[in-house]
Amino acid sequence: NAMYTNLAAYKERYNSTLVPDRWQEDPALGSWVLRQRRYYGELANMMNTNNNSLINTSAVDDGQNELDRESINVDYDRITRLNDIGFVWNPHEEQWKEKYQRLVAFK
Repeated sequence: NAMYTNLAAYKERYNSTLVPDRWQEDPALGSWVLRQRRYYGELANMMNTNNNSLINTSAVDDGQNELDRESINVDYDRITRLNDIGFVWNPHEEQWKEKYQRLVAFK
């Protein structure tokens, strides 16, 4: 995927996946990153919570009906590839952490 390649190049250059929504150098990349966060962010967070799996084993043990890869229409590989390069799913949280670290260092 060309956009994934562009994102990987952005990460290499800026050491971040926080591409601005309206990045003038490559507006399509900013839009694409925003779409990934909107479409896949919630599922990616579920994967991170469940050790990179969409199956919650405790829920399966309890007999609850839990989402799994076969029952949802999502590109699991895309989420995994984005996670592999350190994609930031929640930019607001990431920016807060960075500013907090600067504050702690300043102190």
